[in-house]
Amino acid sequence: LLPYPPVRKSHTPQNKEEMRLFREKAKIKTSVYVSLILLACFLLPIAPQRMGVSISSPWWTHLSFLFFHAGFIHFLANAYAFYYFYSTWLFGRCTLPISIFIAILSSFLAVSTAPTVGFSGVVFALIGINAVYYMSARYFVSVSIVLGAGFLWPSFNSLMHLLCFILGFIAAYLYKHLAPYIDEYRRINS
Repeated sequence: LLPYPPVRKSHTPQNKEEMRLFREKAKIKTSVYVSLILLACFLLPIAPQRMGVSISSPWWTHLSFLFFHAGFIHFLANAYAFYYFYSTWLFGRCTLPISIFIAILSSFLAVSTAPTVGFSGVVFALIGINAVYYMSARYFVSVSIVLGAGFLWPSFNSLMHLLCFILGFIAAYLYKHLAPYIDEYRRINS
């Protein structure tokens, strides 16, 4: 009989520097995977307007609009913004699913007559989540300028961007302030 190979324990970071490098690698991996999925959808021979969410679109477009983009510059801007703002500091591995859920929820609340496509709803949810962490006037001024500039272009669904930012901020704020109580409750009742 052959002996079983030794069980390899997963490496857990031991200090702050290892943790920073671990998170940076995870951020890069997630950004690459998401960008490849978005690029694959961009290269599909499907008109993004058919996949966009609008008042007259089918229900399933609320799930598909995130992955299709109006053009290559649109795709690049969303991929770069996702990489820049993606962070797992608060929700851990649930950050991306929570951001996607927020964008999908916003697509039901901020429906426009023109089809909406793109990953920017997820990006603005991430910006809202990060706002709880950074909580500085400079950050909010920057976000306000970006959100305000979006209202100047009629092709942007700026209301959806605003909703995603607000819902991301609320989710992170509630989690940040309720998490200690939840942890204490679990500790007491375990």
